[in-house]
Amino acid sequence: MSVTIQVELPDDVYRALMPKADEAGTQVHRLVAAAVTRSVRRPAKQTKARDAKQQRAAAARAARLERDRRIIELNGQGWSDNRISKELGTSPGTIGDARRRLELPKRFAKFGEELAT
Repeated sequence: MSVTIQVELPDDVYRALMPKADEAGTQVHRLVAAAVTRSVRRPAKQTKARDAKQQRAAAARAARLERDRRIIELNGQGWSDNRISKELGTSPGTIGDARRRLELPKRFAKFGEELAT
């Protein structure tokens, strides 16, 4: 199905499109029709990409919130950054950064506690 529409272009815009139409071996009205068609179809693709990006960002936020919750819990039990990092499978530096961001007290490794490597 196709629909005929009337588009009013200012003279200067029409004149600017004429050389482009000549290069493409077509007429100005076909260039305009193609541009309209592309602009209508493009948002659907962009929306899908944007939705996927937003879903990935939401999943990353959820994972960070869960990790922060565990850090708060384990820090509250007196665990050191090294011990927490072993438990969560991440580096002690990452735990230290999160602890500072969450404004939690620093816990030191107890005698005999193995340092994370």
